[in-house]
Amino acid sequence: MAEIEFKSNKLKNYINRLLEKEDNDTITENDLENITSLKIDKNILQDLSMGDLIFFKQLKSLSLSNIDISNNEIALINRLDSIETLAINNATIDIDENTSLSVGLKNLVFVNCDGLDIKQFNKNKNLTKISLINCKNAKLDGISELENLEEANLPNNEWMKNEDIQDLWNSTNIKTVNLDGNTNLTDIKHENIQVSHNQEYRPGEKIDWDQTSRQAQGINFNANYIKTPEGKEKIAELENQEPITITLDDTSKLSIEELKELSEKHNINRIFVNTGWKATQNKGYSINTFLAIKEKMAEITGNIDSNASEQDRYLQVRERITNKIRYDYSVLSADSNDKDYYASRNLENGLLNNTCVCAGYADIMRNALAEVGIEAKYVEGMTNHNELHAWIQVKIDGKWYNDDITWDAINVSSGKNGYKYCMMNDAEFSKTHKYAIPLRTEGFGVNECNANIPENIILYRKGTQTNTVFANKSNIDFER
Repeated sequence: MAEIEFKSNKLKNYINRLLEKEDNDTITENDLENITSLKIDKNILQDLSMGDLIFFKQLKSLSLSNIDISNNEIALINRLDSIETLAINNATIDIDENTSLSVGLKNLVFVNCDGLDIKQFNKNKNLTKISLINCKNAKLDGISELENLEEANLPNNEWMKNEDIQDLWNSTNIKTVNLDGNTNLTDIKHENIQVSHNQEYRPGEKIDWDQTSRQAQGINFNANYIKTPEGKEKIAELENQEPITITLDDTSKLSIEELKELSEKHNINRIFVNTGWKATQNKGYSINTFLAIKEKMAEITGNIDSNASEQDRYLQVRERITNKIRYDYSVLSADSNDKDYYASRNLENGLLNNTCVCAGYADIMRNALAEVGIEAKYVEGMTNHNELHAWIQVKIDGKWYNDDITWDAINVSSGKNGYKYCMMNDAEFSKTHKYAIPLRTEGFGVNECNANIPENIILYRKGTQTNTVFANKSNIDFER
């Protein structure tokens, strides 16, 4: 197959990582047939030639962040006639009303796109779903002209008033509308449309708990075992021979130096990080991807005083994650065959691309806490909206607490209080996490969390006291 010559080196490196190749490896047309989802972030955008996108013939989903969208960008996107989902985040949009997106586009997602005018997109008659999330002062007049629209997802738009959505009810085929978190709306009812209007927007995700994990190829070694005399002897017998896989209970079990030494002597096929659950995290990582993950993890846990109290260490890790990583709404509708479906639900996308969903937040938080000597557990359960969800339980000073870092990260990105779901006991947590307590009877090893909430956490939630741990003890500036 012909070699692809990208004008953007950063895009090429990103694609090589998706393909689990080295940065300078050749990319062919055949390679790109396996890529159905792309996320173009600000780092790639710095030297991106949008013309590079035409090489992706099988692309189903495209996510663009921090870019000015004009008629030229729309014209280039339309050359990707296979795209069904387009997500635009933190963008300024200025296109003509007569400009139309790809005829195959079915799902449009806008996140943090202030001042968006829906009339700029109402020529796209094939759209069946549209999402506007935290889009300040968006204009929805003309949404009824999307004649095939079946679902409108409009949460977390606190500016929104009843008159702003009046045209929505004129849509002929719309079946469901999500208005959660829009506190200025009143008496939202419609006899023919299923409407969700809760005071808070608490996203969950529809994932398959029984999704089959990728089968490990090669002889598997636990990271703890290969540090023992017997394990060292066994793995030495395979030096430069059969491929091996390595399983870690958490990322702290092997240092970057130990991983590099192992990779020099062995053909490491995959690295697996156990969560203790039958989860999408078990897909595993290539050695290059995992080394990159370890380096990013070191940024989160670096410069944290090992002699600090457990609560201080916990709060520093938590603050860094909620300030660094943003919720990725674009992958909620991704097909389970897409790489981003899994990468957003394990350590990869959150640490390498700064975006993930709840399973990714929980996985990153659990492993980051292990790196600073704090015990935590990954938990899967349900929200009170009957959606699958993931969070952690953390052990601070001998007491277990529930922590939904995902919802607090969303709060932080919206300028709200980031401690609402921090260090919660079961009495509080079970109000919003429906099956948190019954799960304990099903053999998942979840702990009872009956401790009183620390007074400083209560004050942080109320906003009457400021947490100075992060400001005073962290000198890391994260790139978002």
